[in-house]
Amino acid sequence: MPKKKKLYIDYPEFLLYEVLDHCMFCYILGIQDAMPSTRLNEAMEMFMDKFNLNEDIYPLDQGLRIWYRMHSSYVKMRKELDR
Repeated sequence: MPKKKKLYIDYPEFLLYEVLDHCMFCYILGIQDAMPSTRLNEAMEMFMDKFNLNEDIYPLDQGLRIWYRMHSSYVKMRKELDR
């Protein structure tokens, strides 16, 4: 198993995701803040429609899994920063 480079050890896990994943995460957080009654699936479909993404480019179920992972690492990062 390869060792992590020292450069990456201090970065929160949240910052190591792809740029499109960060865009998706922030877009969905904005949608949920503006319209709290919007379900996560609906917000993900809105994101895909807004940026002309289809299932071949950005599968919906994969995007949802990434969102949940990013959300947990985001909460973890926020807790560490609030210490």
